[in-house]
Amino acid sequence: MSLQRKFAVLVLAIASIVSLSQCRSSDVSSKSAALPPGIDLTNAQMVEVRNTTGDVVLSGTFADHKATLASSDPNATAKGAAELEVEHNGAKQEIEASLEGLPPSTPFKLMVDGKEVATFTTTDGGKQSLKYQRNGS
Repeated sequence: MSLQRKFAVLVLAIASIVSLSQCRSSDVSSKSAALPPGIDLTNAQMVEVRNTTGDVVLSGTFADHKATLASSDPNATAKGAAELEVEHNGAKQEIEASLEGLPPSTPFKLMVDGKEVATFTTTDGGKQSLKYQRNGS
């Protein structure tokens, strides 16, 4: 194989790897930030994902700090899960949510007990992973 041909194969291989990594990064996104003031997860009961018009797209009820999020539409493919962690008498609080099957590149709101925790946009693959925490003393 000539040197030019080897170089062309190498360039093609690198381009394929870069393309694959971009596809994977658009499939899953992760967002982590501070839990907003006024949000208390100590006795949280319900978690929801709402669209920009306020309609509930997914919802779930916490049991043992975990909730399965499902749609009330039997034909919907969207689903998710949320988990709470509350330690040190509520000084440390965290919520994690993993969502999939939502419309791609679409804004939504994560709500706990009717209060907005965050706004987020899904990936091109309709997924999003969220983590919000407060580390008090």
